[in-house]
Amino acid sequence: MAGIRIFDRSNSAFNEMVQVTDDVLMRPFMEAAKARAKRYAEIHTYYDTGYNQQSIRYRKSRSRQQDYELITTSGYGAFLEIGTVKLTGRPYLAPAIKDTSAEFRGGLRSLGF
Repeated sequence: MAGIRIFDRSNSAFNEMVQVTDDVLMRPFMEAAKARAKRYAEIHTYYDTGYNQQSIRYRKSRSRQQDYELITTSGYGAFLEIGTVKLTGRPYLAPAIKDTSAEFRGGLRSLGF
């Protein structure tokens, strides 16, 4: 039993280390994606009050702890993103993630990774 406890502790420590590493790597990415999504929301969606733009946030996924989600809490941001029967979608969250990914990949390539 002692071996299992040691393994469990080291496994737990490893998982905590991986989680910290994920946080350190993902937070700058998500901050950049959030800023880009706010710009895209202003440019590509119906911009009146700025409420949807101000409601853009990121958080750790509730279902998968290793993942992050870029979300809007305005209540109508998804309708702007994907559209409705009467409104053509004007994506701003998905393009922000895509463009930020390309930017970060380009930065890693320039560093030799």
